[in-house]
Amino acid sequence: MSADTRQVSIRLAETLDHSAREELAVRLEHQPGIELALLDPDDSHRLKVTYHPGRFSTTTLLDFISLHGVHATVDE
Repeated sequence: MSADTRQVSIRLAETLDHSAREELAVRLEHQPGIELALLDPDDSHRLKVTYHPGRFSTTTLLDFISLHGVHATVDE
């Protein structure tokens, strides 16, 4: 993770199968400002997202996920 990025843990409310979570992660990684979206192998409700705060925010991240029919929150 570079100095100009931040990492956040996202908690998905819905239970998604591996393929659906993987597709969501890929869609996230195609967004400008998102560097990386990783599935948590131990928790099917969690994604780790690395983003550039000057180009993307946690609010924008949650809105993007919501547009794909998934409710999410940021784990603090």
